[in-house]
Amino acid sequence: MKRVAWLGTLLVSLSFQINSSLASDAEYRWDWTLSSQSMQPRDSLYTAPADSAQQINALLDLEINKESWTGLFAVKADNLYSSESTSRDSTFIISELFYQGEFQIGSENMEYQLGKVRQDWGVGYGYRPLDILKPFRRNPVGIQVEEGTGLLSLSRFDMNGEWTLFYSDSSWNSQDGNEIEQQSEQQGFGVRRYLLSGNSEYQALAYYDDVRHGLLGASFITVPDIAWELHGSLTWHQRHLAYQLPNENTKPVSLEQRGNAWQALAGFTWTSNAGHQLISEYWYDSRSWHRSDWQLAHQRTEDLAQQPAFDSLRYSYANGFNHNQLDGTQPDVALESGHHGMVYAKHCARLDYRCHTNHGSTLLTAGRLGLLVHGGLTMSCTTLEIPVSNWDLPHVFSPGKATLCMPIYQTSI
Repeated sequence: MKRVAWLGTLLVSLSFQINSSLASDAEYRWDWTLSSQSMQPRDSLYTAPADSAQQINALLDLEINKESWTGLFAVKADNLYSSESTSRDSTFIISELFYQGEFQIGSENMEYQLGKVRQDWGVGYGYRPLDILKPFRRNPVGIQVEEGTGLLSLSRFDMNGEWTLFYSDSSWNSQDGNEIEQQSEQQGFGVRRYLLSGNSEYQALAYYDDVRHGLLGASFITVPDIAWELHGSLTWHQRHLAYQLPNENTKPVSLEQRGNAWQALAGFTWTSNAGHQLISEYWYDSRSWHRSDWQLAHQRTEDLAQQPAFDSLRYSYANGFNHNQLDGTQPDVALESGHHGMVYAKHCARLDYRCHTNHGSTLLTAGRLGLLVHGGLTMSCTTLEIPVSNWDLPHVFSPGKATLCMPIYQTSI
């Protein structure tokens, strides 16, 4: 039996920045975003029927830098307008608030950070395995507020790079995540080595926390000539959380701790003399379901669909789309069930085209989540970002952007 389910989403967002200095010893930067989203969900085995919906959301950011202190605060307003008559909701979020200082031990200069920090070490554009403390959405479409993690780090610099010892606590959240995000909150400590050699950069790190019980990672970036850039990264986990298919049809999909897992990324960037840029990446994630798992899940959802009393069991299979290594692009477009990331494929690809002009850069993305997904599941996405600096705006606004996103989700098994 073949079944096709589509979800079309049109999302438009506008973003601008205001730079100002309200005091001689402090710098302030305001940033606001307005997002309009229209969703038309259609037939799906994995989710309950839903009506079309339109909504408008807004975000106000304030970044403050004063001496050694840095703070990033946000007020997110959801459902300023909603066709579903949903009540308005506003949230105050501390994205970052930390102190950065330095001291000396003998002749050695040391730097430290203490507080809530958005720390990431990944080298990819769409998929970043080395964002081990808390994954971030790299190029979000619509309203997304990324929070930092509690961090204490100590760094020592030498002629070739940097050594860093760090302790982290990823539970410092103002926003509620989904089940796998909440269960993945961890505390741990680790060491990182950064090395710069010629036109190449290298990273290696080891980390132990109370969820993964050991992680090793490495990455590289190299620029062989003026037009080409190559990058890659690899991580290995001793344990990981994943949704497990039940042995019986009468039980739901459950989140369980499993054995070792690894992720790999390889990509390149090519830039022409005229400012055209092509970005391509491929990644592999062993935590995702196998092709046989997807086939079994689809078979069971079809069987359960014949028995309305088991709808709650059937909808639990949508968790297969909800892995914790966030892709960083689409907010809630896969099954319109509040899932972020959707790294449900073991093999994914991404292709971006960017054109740089005097007014900013235009980005066109196709297949941001991967076009080849096990079990016949595919996600295609076209995203367009255009500069709006040539609009007639007051001079206090720095160049902003307008974003148009049209993702389509398809199931065909």
